[in-house]
Amino acid sequence: MTLNEKIIEIANAITIDDKRIIFIQNDGSMLLDVNSITFVRLVVGIEEYFNIEFDDDALDFSKFPTLNTLSEYIEKKLNLGEDFNITK
Repeated sequence: MTLNEKIIEIANAITIDDKRIIFIQNDGSMLLDVNSITFVRLVVGIEEYFNIEFDDDALDFSKFPTLNTLSEYIEKKLNLGEDFNITK
């Protein structure tokens, strides 16, 4: 499973008012369609799964307009290369 696939899996487990986080395909990148409350829940899920902590200045969802920008941030926090798979 890739990092993007895992983020989507975590996001799909989060529902707010019976709505899921939406990823919209746009020119080869997937846009995050979230509000601030949903983003915080996504961050908590990511932090718990990967055992990382988002920096305070990264808690602004407008800094992650696409799935790729979020994925790149997580990669930096995990200090991983681009070619890896998640096994858990």
